Amino acid sequence: FKQCWYRRQFRSPPLREDQRLVIHFGAVDYYARVWINGHFVVEHEGGYTPFQVDITDHLVDGLQTIVVC
Repeated sequence: FKQCWYRRQFRSPPLREDQRLVIHFGAVDYYARVWINGHFVVEHEGGYTPFQVDITDHLVDGLQTIVVC
């Protein structure tokens, strides 16, 4: 069983109170798990199918860190 890990930091765009930040994945391998700033946010199964996740509640001041396995 092999796994590929991806980690990247990014800056969140400024959001108004009524806005949400959603990350869209066009395709990931069959099974994926995603963390934002150390918080597990979504698990997706479905072989190269798109999915999205709202990460607004997990944002921090400064740089954001996303990890995908």
